[in-house]
Amino acid sequence: MKSSLYKFFCTITCSLLMCLVALSVPIFLAISLPIYAADKLPEPELILGVPLDRPPYVVEDGGIEVDIIKEALQLQGYQVQVQKFSHLRLQRELDKGRIDISSRYTAKNDKIALSGDYITFYDVIFTKTSLGLTIDSWADLNGKNFLGWHGFEEDFGDDFTRIYRENTSRWHGLVSQEEQCLHFWKGMADTIILDTNIFNWYRKTLAMRGIDTSAAISMHHLLPEGVSYRAGFRDSKIRDAFDNGIAQLKESGSYQDIIDHYSQVPAK
Repeated sequence: MKSSLYKFFCTITCSLLMCLVALSVPIFLAISLPIYAADKLPEPELILGVPLDRPPYVVEDGGIEVDIIKEALQLQGYQVQVQKFSHLRLQRELDKGRIDISSRYTAKNDKIALSGDYITFYDVIFTKTSLGLTIDSWADLNGKNFLGWHGFEEDFGDDFTRIYRENTSRWHGLVSQEEQCLHFWKGMADTIILDTNIFNWYRKTLAMRGIDTSAAISMHHLLPEGVSYRAGFRDSKIRDAFDNGIAQLKESGSYQDIIDHYSQVPAK
Protein backbone atom coordinates (compact mmCIF):
# COMPACT_ATOMS: atom_id res chain seq x y z
CA MET A 1 0.00 0.00 0.00
CA LYS A 2 2.77 2.41 0.99
CA SER A 3 4.60 1.58 -2.23
CA SER A 4 1.53 2.35 -4.32
CA LEU A 5 0.96 5.69 -2.56
CA TYR A 6 4.63 6.57 -3.01
CA LYS A 7 4.44 5.89 -6.73
CA PHE A 8 1.22 7.89 -6.97
CA PHE A 9 2.73 10.94 -5.29
CA CYS A 10 5.89 10.67 -7.43
CA THR A 11 3.78 10.60 -10.57
CA ILE A 12 1.75 13.63 -9.46
CA THR A 13 4.91 15.55 -8.52
CA CYS A 14 6.61 14.82 -11.87
CA SER A 15 3.50 15.87 -13.76
CA LEU A 16 3.32 19.16 -11.86
CA LEU A 17 6.99 19.87 -12.50
CA MET A 18 6.58 19.19 -16.23
CA CYS A 19 3.60 21.53 -16.34
CA LEU A 20 5.57 24.27 -14.60
CA VAL A 21 8.46 23.87 -17.07
CA ALA A 22 6.08 23.90 -20.03
CA LEU A 23 4.46 27.10 -18.78
CA SER A 24 7.73 28.86 -17.93
CA VAL A 25 9.45 28.37 -21.33
CA PRO A 26 6.97 30.51 -23.34
CA ILE A 27 7.08 33.19 -20.63
CA PHE A 28 10.89 33.20 -20.72
CA LEU A 29 10.93 33.41 -24.49
CA ALA A 30 8.30 36.15 -24.50
CA ILE A 31 10.48 38.21 -22.18
CA SER A 32 13.85 37.50 -23.80
CA LEU A 33 13.06 37.52 -27.54
CA PRO A 34 12.16 41.24 -27.82
CA ILE A 35 15.49 42.09 -26.18
CA TYR A 36 17.33 39.79 -28.58
CA ALA A 37 15.44 41.16 -31.56
CA ALA A 38 16.25 44.73 -30.61
CA ASP A 39 19.95 44.02 -30.16
CA LYS A 40 20.84 41.23 -32.57
CA LEU A 41 18.56 40.84 -35.56
CA PRO A 42 19.86 42.63 -38.69
CA GLU A 43 17.89 45.27 -40.55
CA PRO A 44 15.84 43.89 -43.45
CA GLU A 45 17.48 43.85 -46.89
CA LEU A 46 16.67 46.94 -48.96
CA ILE A 47 16.03 46.99 -52.70
CA LEU A 48 18.00 49.72 -54.48
CA GLY A 49 16.98 50.73 -58.00
CA VAL A 50 19.67 52.14 -60.30
CA PRO A 51 19.84 52.99 -64.03
CA LEU A 52 21.03 50.49 -66.59
CA ASP A 53 24.83 50.25 -66.95
CA ARG A 54 26.58 53.57 -67.41
CA PRO A 55 30.27 53.06 -66.68
CA PRO A 56 31.86 53.88 -64.34
CA TYR A 57 28.82 54.89 -62.26
CA VAL A 58 26.90 51.65 -62.82
CA VAL A 59 29.01 48.70 -63.98
CA GLU A 60 27.66 45.14 -63.80
CA ASP A 61 27.19 44.52 -60.04
CA GLY A 62 29.00 47.66 -58.91
CA GLY A 63 30.21 51.06 -60.07
CA ILE A 64 30.95 54.37 -58.35
CA GLU A 65 27.31 55.20 -57.67
CA VAL A 66 26.26 51.70 -56.61
CA ASP A 67 29.24 51.20 -54.30
CA ILE A 68 28.77 54.59 -52.62
CA ILE A 69 25.10 53.93 -51.86
CA LYS A 70 25.68 50.36 -50.69
CA GLU A 71 28.65 51.19 -48.47
CA ALA A 72 26.91 54.21 -46.91
CA LEU A 73 23.96 52.01 -45.93
CA GLN A 74 26.15 49.11 -44.80
CA LEU A 75 27.84 51.47 -42.34
CA GLN A 76 24.36 51.95 -40.84
CA GLY A 77 23.60 48.23 -40.62
CA TYR A 78 21.60 47.75 -43.83
CA GLN A 79 22.13 45.19 -46.57
CA VAL A 80 21.25 46.16 -50.14
CA GLN A 81 20.05 44.25 -53.18
CA VAL A 82 20.52 46.07 -56.51
CA GLN A 83 17.98 46.04 -59.35
CA LYS A 84 18.42 47.88 -62.66
CA PHE A 85 15.76 49.75 -64.62
CA SER A 86 15.50 52.13 -67.55
CA HIS A 87 15.67 55.80 -66.54
CA LEU A 88 11.93 56.29 -67.15
CA ARG A 89 10.92 53.23 -65.15
CA LEU A 90 13.31 53.70 -62.23
CA GLN A 91 11.49 56.49 -60.40
CA ARG A 92 8.11 54.91 -61.12
CA GLU A 93 9.23 51.73 -59.33
CA LEU A 94 9.91 53.77 -56.18
CA ASP A 95 6.67 55.74 -56.42
CA LYS A 96 4.71 52.48 -56.59
CA GLY A 97 6.56 50.98 -53.63
CA ARG A 98 8.21 48.14 -55.53
CA ILE A 99 11.70 49.25 -54.44
CA ASP A 100 12.95 50.96 -51.28
CA ILE A 101 15.47 53.38 -52.80
CA SER A 102 15.95 55.05 -56.18
CA SER A 103 19.25 56.61 -57.21
CA ARG A 104 19.13 59.97 -59.03
CA TYR A 105 15.55 60.70 -57.98
CA THR A 106 14.22 63.87 -59.64
CA ALA A 107 10.43 63.40 -59.62
CA LYS A 108 8.02 65.41 -57.45
CA ASN A 109 6.38 63.21 -54.82
CA ASP A 110 5.64 64.30 -51.25
CA LYS A 111 5.68 60.67 -50.10
CA ILE A 112 9.34 60.25 -51.07
CA ALA A 113 12.09 61.31 -48.66
CA LEU A 114 15.02 62.87 -50.53
CA SER A 115 18.61 62.51 -49.39
CA GLY A 116 21.25 65.16 -49.60
CA ASP A 117 23.44 65.30 -52.71
CA TYR A 118 25.42 62.07 -52.88
CA ILE A 119 27.01 62.21 -56.35
CA THR A 120 28.07 65.04 -58.68
CA PHE A 121 28.86 64.91 -62.39
CA TYR A 122 31.46 67.41 -63.68
CA ASP A 123 31.39 67.97 -67.45
CA VAL A 124 34.71 69.23 -68.80
CA ILE A 125 36.12 69.94 -72.27
CA PHE A 126 39.18 67.77 -72.95
CA THR A 127 41.85 68.43 -75.56
CA LYS A 128 45.25 66.94 -76.25
CA THR A 129 47.85 69.27 -74.79
CA SER A 130 49.95 68.98 -77.96
CA LEU A 131 47.31 70.99 -79.86
CA GLY A 132 48.06 74.03 -77.69
CA LEU A 133 44.41 75.11 -77.53
CA THR A 134 43.17 77.81 -75.18
CA ILE A 135 39.44 77.53 -74.59
CA ASP A 136 37.92 80.24 -72.42
CA SER A 137 34.55 80.51 -74.17
CA TRP A 138 32.36 78.53 -76.57
CA ALA A 139 33.57 80.83 -79.36
CA ASP A 140 37.07 79.38 -78.95
CA LEU A 141 35.67 76.10 -80.28
CA ASN A 142 34.89 77.66 -83.66
CA GLY A 143 36.38 75.60 -86.45
CA LYS A 144 37.32 72.70 -84.15
CA ASN A 145 36.06 69.13 -84.49
CA PHE A 146 33.95 68.75 -81.37
CA LEU A 147 32.25 65.68 -79.87
CA GLY A 148 29.51 65.58 -77.26
CA TRP A 149 26.75 63.24 -76.18
CA HIS A 150 23.54 62.74 -78.14
CA GLY A 151 21.44 65.91 -77.81
CA PHE A 152 24.26 67.95 -76.25
CA GLU A 153 23.37 70.94 -78.44
CA GLU A 154 20.23 71.52 -76.33
CA ASP A 155 21.95 71.56 -72.94
CA PHE A 156 24.17 74.66 -72.77
CA GLY A 157 22.07 77.76 -73.43
CA ASP A 158 21.79 80.43 -76.11
CA ASP A 159 25.48 81.38 -76.44
CA PHE A 160 26.40 77.78 -77.10
CA THR A 161 23.51 77.28 -79.55
CA ARG A 162 24.64 80.27 -81.64
CA ILE A 163 28.20 78.92 -81.95
CA TYR A 164 26.89 75.41 -82.60
CA ARG A 165 24.86 76.61 -85.60
CA GLU A 166 28.05 77.94 -87.15
CA ASN A 167 29.76 74.56 -86.75
CA THR A 168 27.11 71.91 -87.43
CA SER A 169 29.36 70.13 -89.92
CA ARG A 170 32.14 69.79 -87.31
CA TRP A 171 30.21 69.30 -84.06
CA HIS A 172 28.60 65.93 -83.46
CA GLY A 173 26.81 64.05 -80.71
CA LEU A 174 27.13 60.30 -80.16
CA VAL A 175 24.90 58.04 -78.09
CA SER A 176 27.80 55.87 -76.92
CA GLN A 177 30.26 57.56 -74.58
CA GLU A 178 32.74 54.82 -75.37
CA GLU A 179 32.50 55.78 -79.05
CA GLN A 180 33.03 59.42 -78.12
CA CYS A 181 36.27 58.55 -76.38
CA LEU A 182 37.38 56.17 -79.12
CA HIS A 183 36.93 58.90 -81.76
CA PHE A 184 38.86 61.35 -79.60
CA TRP A 185 41.84 59.07 -78.99
CA LYS A 186 41.99 58.07 -82.66
CA GLY A 187 42.30 61.75 -83.64
CA MET A 188 38.84 62.06 -85.20
CA ALA A 189 37.96 64.97 -82.88
CA ASP A 190 39.99 67.88 -81.49
CA THR A 191 37.80 68.38 -78.43
CA ILE A 192 35.38 66.31 -76.39
CA ILE A 193 33.00 67.26 -73.60
CA LEU A 194 32.40 64.59 -70.99
CA ASP A 195 32.15 63.94 -67.27
CA THR A 196 35.64 63.59 -65.80
CA ASN A 197 35.09 60.15 -64.27
CA ILE A 198 33.58 58.79 -67.50
CA PHE A 199 36.50 60.17 -69.52
CA ASN A 200 39.05 58.61 -67.17
CA TRP A 201 37.22 55.26 -67.11
CA TYR A 202 37.34 54.94 -70.89
CA ARG A 203 40.89 56.25 -71.03
CA LYS A 204 41.85 53.32 -68.80
CA THR A 205 39.66 50.63 -70.40
CA LEU A 206 40.52 51.60 -74.00
CA ALA A 207 44.22 51.39 -73.10
CA MET A 208 43.59 47.86 -71.87
CA ARG A 209 42.26 47.08 -75.36
CA GLY A 210 45.44 48.36 -77.02
CA ILE A 211 44.28 51.90 -77.90
CA ASP A 212 46.97 54.54 -77.30
CA THR A 213 45.60 56.89 -74.61
CA SER A 214 48.97 58.07 -73.32
CA ALA A 215 48.91 61.63 -74.74
CA ALA A 216 48.95 64.48 -72.21
CA ILE A 217 45.51 66.02 -71.70
CA SER A 218 44.34 69.57 -71.00
CA MET A 219 41.03 70.25 -69.24
CA HIS A 220 38.94 73.36 -69.94
CA HIS A 221 36.24 74.27 -67.41
CA LEU A 222 33.56 76.20 -69.28
CA LEU A 223 30.87 74.71 -67.03
CA PRO A 224 31.92 75.76 -63.51
CA GLU A 225 29.19 73.93 -61.60
CA GLY A 226 28.62 70.20 -61.53
CA VAL A 227 25.24 68.49 -61.66
CA SER A 228 24.39 66.78 -58.36
CA TYR A 229 21.84 64.06 -57.66
CA ARG A 230 19.88 62.92 -54.62
CA ALA A 231 18.46 59.51 -53.80
CA GLY A 232 14.77 58.89 -53.07
CA PHE A 233 13.58 56.76 -50.12
CA ARG A 234 10.23 55.33 -49.07
CA ASP A 235 11.29 55.61 -45.41
CA SER A 236 12.70 58.85 -43.95
CA LYS A 237 14.48 56.88 -41.20
CA ILE A 238 16.53 55.02 -43.83
CA ARG A 239 17.13 58.33 -45.66
CA ASP A 240 18.58 59.83 -42.48
CA ALA A 241 20.79 56.77 -41.98
CA PHE A 242 22.00 57.08 -45.58
CA ASP A 243 22.92 60.75 -45.16
CA ASN A 244 24.90 59.84 -42.04
CA GLY A 245 26.63 57.03 -43.94
CA ILE A 246 27.64 59.39 -46.77
CA ALA A 247 29.12 61.81 -44.23
CA GLN A 248 31.11 58.94 -42.68
CA LEU A 249 32.40 57.81 -46.09
CA LYS A 250 33.60 61.32 -46.92
CA GLU A 251 35.19 61.89 -43.54
CA SER A 252 37.12 58.60 -43.69
CA GLY A 253 38.30 59.13 -47.28
CA SER A 254 36.46 56.01 -48.47
CA TYR A 255 34.18 58.09 -50.71
CA GLN A 256 37.12 59.28 -52.82
CA ASP A 257 38.69 55.81 -52.70
CA ILE A 258 35.60 54.40 -54.42
CA ILE A 259 35.81 57.03 -57.18
CA ASP A 260 39.53 56.45 -57.66
CA HIS A 261 39.07 52.69 -57.88
CA TYR A 262 36.99 53.09 -61.03
CA SER A 263 38.35 56.23 -62.66
CA GLN A 264 41.97 56.81 -61.68
CA VAL A 265 44.31 56.43 -64.64
CA PRO A 266 47.41 54.42 -63.66
CA ALA A 267 50.66 56.39 -63.65
CA LYS A 268 52.96 55.71 -66.59
